[in-house]
Amino acid sequence: MILFHVLITYGPNNHSAFSQHPQYKAQMIAREGLLEKYPGKDSRVICDYARSVARLNDLPNLQQVLCEMRARGVGLIFVDDLARILRIAPISHRGQLMSELQSFAKHLISLKHGMLLSEFTGTQIRDLTLHAEKMKLPRAPTSPRDTSAAQHASAAARSRKAQLLNQKINNVRSAMASAGSKITLQAVADEANAIGLRTSVGGAWTRQAVKRALDGLDELAGGRESPSSVQPQSTRSKQDHGPNEGK
Repeated sequence: MILFHVLITYGPNNHSAFSQHPQYKAQMIAREGLLEKYPGKDSRVICDYARSVARLNDLPNLQQVLCEMRARGVGLIFVDDLARILRIAPISHRGQLMSELQSFAKHLISLKHGMLLSEFTGTQIRDLTLHAEKMKLPRAPTSPRDTSAAQHASAAARSRKAQLLNQKINNVRSAMASAGSKITLQAVADEANAIGLRTSVGGAWTRQAVKRALDGLDELAGGRESPSSVQPQSTRSKQDHGPNEGK
């Protein structure tokens, strides 16, 4: 069972409507990411409402779960960010509140930081207690393997986005060919700009950008004849390229 704590700090104290609260929805994003790592695992949300927190008993539902876990000696409860709790505590009470939380440190995980409270260093504890508003605590360090996987995933996402844009340019060219328009790189760029299509950086299309987009489709296809220098099959016999086309 995955237990996830949600803290609501403003608005009406209406537990039946918490699922529609902006803070609840924002914290559910972290929960969804957690559940993706443990598919099929049962989960339960524990919710507290507090405009200000001086002691842990101001969060009675969290306190109850933590006390039960400590009594059993096992169990974990996840929060999206420990700083969320400290931010609503007066500065004069944060030291005491942190001490109470630390007594349950091996049962409390901050998803923002990717670690148990028991794994925080003394410096991190101090910064979290004194500067919770600034959220300066770093995320847990990632291994080189994790970083490499993230880089590959990011590159794959950029590639998919680029190919989608390249295909849109090719669709513009095909539509022009079907309408019997003269096909040149500049003509495709002008048409793309006219219909509001923008490059990946939000700029206007140029003949060079169109050529790169069509050549990108060719590379993905594995070396077929470059579409930036070849008209669609249906129009090749009707139209000739200008002498400088494809350069």
